[in-house]
Amino acid sequence: MDITEFILTLKKSRNKWDTLLKTFRIEDFEKIGVIAERSLKDLVAHMSWYEMEMVGLLSTKILTGSDLWGLKDDERNQAIYEMNKGRSVAEILEESAQVYSRLHKVLNLLTDNELSSPAACEGVPDDWVPWKVIAGNSYEHYQQHIGDLENWYFALYN
Repeated sequence: MDITEFILTLKKSRNKWDTLLKTFRIEDFEKIGVIAERSLKDLVAHMSWYEMEMVGLLSTKILTGSDLWGLKDDERNQAIYEMNKGRSVAEILEESAQVYSRLHKVLNLLTDNELSSPAACEGVPDDWVPWKVIAGNSYEHYQQHIGDLENWYFALYN
């Protein structure tokens, strides 16, 4: 994977994500059920948290990140929900756009080697491939939840 291909793949996935989000009425972002007891607003906040963690990794080139990484997936996702549940839809959507913009900017500063070599970031285990970690927390994450958006849209509007 080279940086040009990575960024193109990210852009395509994000464009599909954003296009789907725009099909929803703003009042539907807080309705429960997009994923179990979570709303569309909750899902967008969830996605932004993971992307922000990648921004931190790529900006510092040091594997530090949130203490939430020490939790099991369900516990981490619950903590992310708790951190964001009182925020407005507008705040969550604005943050999502800002975080994506920051992710895109830091990716544009990377070389192909930095994207592929664990040695490019301090503390990254030798068996990690940076682009795979970043993809799992960005464009692959979109792809994972795009079906949820499509199903939610169908449930609300059909």
